[in-house]
Amino acid sequence: MATTTVDRSPAADHVRSSSVLVVLVTRDAVGWLRGCLESLAAQTHPRLGVIAVDNGSTDGTLEILHRALGDGRVVALGENRGVAGALTAATQLPPAQSADYLLLVHDGTIGRTLIWPAMSIMVRGILVSGLREVLMTRTAIKSEFR
Repeated sequence: MATTTVDRSPAADHVRSSSVLVVLVTRDAVGWLRGCLESLAAQTHPRLGVIAVDNGSTDGTLEILHRALGDGRVVALGENRGVAGALTAATQLPPAQSADYLLLVHDGTIGRTLIWPAMSIMVRGILVSGLREVLMTRTAIKSEFR
């Protein structure tokens, strides 16, 4: 699940798959995180990357994330900033800025198919899976929750 670079040339738009960066938001998820990571590993989308943003876990969640994803793909916020704060932190990272789509996934999300070809649940390039929160655009998240 390595993050790939994005070819932004117009000629490539009609032949390449869209890049999707999964933003996995976690908080004290040691009991179910392995299932979520297994689901992400089972995805077959050809241009899929994963980063995790942890909201101050104290139960070993960070250790699992570092082992599964590597140090470069885990952001430890040190405190609970909620889903909006985690997404704001993720959107500052170069992989998030270069991805065609972001897929926001909560640590309890488990499923064989998280990424649908039609990418039907989308708001301005942010895909949302496994959340009960209201869908918001990047601009709304930044202004509403700071």
